[in-house]
Amino acid sequence: MLEVLVRGAIGQAPQARSWFVRASLDDNVTLSALRGAGFQALLGQRIYRLAPAEPVDVMPQLGSGLTWSQLKPREGAALRVLENAASPIQLRQLLDRSVDDLLEETRSGLVVLDEVRGQLAAALRWVQPGAGAPLRIDVTVHPGYHVLYSQGLSQLLHRLLRQRPLPLPGAGPIPERLQLRCCDGNKDREQWLLSLGASAVHDELLLARSIWRRQDRRPASRLGAEGLARVLEQLAPRRTPIPDGAWRCRRQDH
Repeated sequence: MLEVLVRGAIGQAPQARSWFVRASLDDNVTLSALRGAGFQALLGQRIYRLAPAEPVDVMPQLGSGLTWSQLKPREGAALRVLENAASPIQLRQLLDRSVDDLLEETRSGLVVLDEVRGQLAAALRWVQPGAGAPLRIDVTVHPGYHVLYSQGLSQLLHRLLRQRPLPLPGAGPIPERLQLRCCDGNKDREQWLLSLGASAVHDELLLARSIWRRQDRRPASRLGAEGLARVLEQLAPRRTPIPDGAWRCRRQDH
C-alpha cells in the first residue's frame, strides 16, 4: 500500500526529474516500499539533537589566514562551490542547486574565508527552504578544513544562534532543541557535536529517485548516415586509378 501511495505521489508531478526522501534506518517497511518504487540509498546520516547553551560573545579563534564574516549575497557563487565540495558526488549531481536556490533559502549566515586561497572554508546558515518548512541550522565545512571543528566553529555557532530570525509564515515555532546531521564516517564532525553536548537521536538514510527521459535518437542517426555518405562520396576517386599491385592489395584488405 505504501509503495502504491509513493508512486501515486510521483505521478502527480510528472515534470519533476528527481525525488528525495529521508527514512529511519530501522524502518524496514518504509525502506522496502521506497526501494520498490525505484528509490536508491545515497548516504547514511546520524541525527543529533542539541539544546543550545546561552550564546556567549566570544571572538572565534580561527587558523592562520582564516577570517569570518556575515554571509553576503555576493558570496552566493562561493557558497555554491563550498556546498558542492562538501556533498557526495551522487547527491551533487542530482540536486544541482543554483546560487539563487541557496540564497533564497538562507535567512542569515556566517562564513569562514580562506584569504590565501580565496575560497570559503565553512558556512553556518539559518535555512528555511519554504514558507511552511521549519527553520533550521545548516553547518557546512569544506573537506580540507576539518581543523575548524576544533578551532572556532563552536563560537561561530553561538554567534549564529544570537541571530535567530523570525520564521516565515506557516512554519510554526522554532524547536527548543536543534537537529544537526552527521554523515557516516565523518568522525571530526561527530566528535564536535558530542563536545557541544549533542545527543544522537537516530540514524537515517537519504534516498533518491531520478527520472531520466529517453531522447529520440532517430534524427541524429539519420544525420549520421547522411554525413557518412558525404564522406564516402568525397573519398571516391575522381578518375580511374592505375591498376597496379599496391592498389589491388588495398582493395583486398577491404
